[in-house]
Amino acid sequence: MNPHTYLRCRRCGATYALDLAPTTCSACATAGQGGLLEVDYDYHRIAARLAREFWTERAQSIWQYAPLLPAGAEGAELSLGEGNTPLIRSRSIGAQIGLDHLYFKNESINPTWSHKDRCHVVSIALARALGYRRVVTSSTGNHAASAAAYARRAGLEALVLCPPETSPALLHLIQSYGARVILTEWDAREDFGRWLVAHDGWYPATTMDPNFSFHPNPFGVEGYKTIAYELIRDLGVVPDRIFVPCAGGDTLYGIWKGFKELRHLGLIDRLPRMYGCQPACANALELTLQRGGQASAILDQPQSIAISVRERSVGLHAVEVVSESKGGAPTATDDEILDAMRSLGHEGFAVEPASALPVACAAKLARSGKIDSSEVVVCLLTAAGIKWPDTLAQLTGQPLYVEPTVEALRQYLETHR
Repeated sequence: MNPHTYLRCRRCGATYALDLAPTTCSACATAGQGGLLEVDYDYHRIAARLAREFWTERAQSIWQYAPLLPAGAEGAELSLGEGNTPLIRSRSIGAQIGLDHLYFKNESINPTWSHKDRCHVVSIALARALGYRRVVTSSTGNHAASAAAYARRAGLEALVLCPPETSPALLHLIQSYGARVILTEWDAREDFGRWLVAHDGWYPATTMDPNFSFHPNPFGVEGYKTIAYELIRDLGVVPDRIFVPCAGGDTLYGIWKGFKELRHLGLIDRLPRMYGCQPACANALELTLQRGGQASAILDQPQSIAISVRERSVGLHAVEVVSESKGGAPTATDDEILDAMRSLGHEGFAVEPASALPVACAAKLARSGKIDSSEVVVCLLTAAGIKWPDTLAQLTGQPLYVEPTVEALRQYLETHR
């Protein structure tokens, strides 16, 4: 593991060795004040060893940034080629909504076709380093598929807890990596996960916030930092605004942490505004901010076509990011999400509904005049649309059959000019 890495309490600053116990700061817990743990680094020692090429080269995976990842260089053994995803400038959507510098960070080309690969190559590397042999996670699809792939890559057993709404395509994908899948009710997944970790020795491949997962895991969020590193490398400037799909908030927080590290190391002198994008009927982040941000809003029955981010609550670390960055928690309806999916398709991106959320939300803000046309705006496209074939069918319908004659073809072309 990285010798310059440890866990730090985000409240009191107490430090601990890298491990999954305790789950929160013991000193703060004794005082009844919680205390979320996260990975921290001896930045002074790390910076002294980094050459300029460390930030400018394009390597084969996120492990080019191993000095700033908790597993260190040993984690590279698990790589499937994750990271270094393309940053593509918009050709049509930007012009339509009045943004001259709109970019898409296309995470759908990662090994399991989502941004979660950045998370799990780091998280599973720690699982192996800490001596675990079995991994359990809970997910609607992308998170589970990635955890399954990297667990099996590491030679670990994987068990995935999914709700019944999970796409059949994703269930088959998860199982193709050799993982076992248990379908159960939405809330029962948390009960199952807690029991497996506490009583049966499973490693929790979960999210960072203790209020949002059956066992908090501070390691995977570190992988998301590399998105910030790549954006600075590829853009050459700090984006003005970044729009990110938000469920629990780890991706949002990880990118923000990456930018803060870059500033701490003297590589940038300002930070972007961060936007956690959620469905209009699954807007826990928006409601939490409206209520003061001290406790996460709990939704009764969140609904959305964007199942990947359809959660009852949100991690408070996501609330912190929006507040600190002076960003926002915009929302979009299902119709707006589908419209954004169509528009992205016309630019060459077939993404899942959650990935279209940032574009839908950025469009609403731009059209309302809240974003200047000269600003650099990045939308994170987190996962591929092919994983949700039923949603793609809603967008496209069935192609028409043409009889196998040239005359039938001619009539078709005349009718569908």
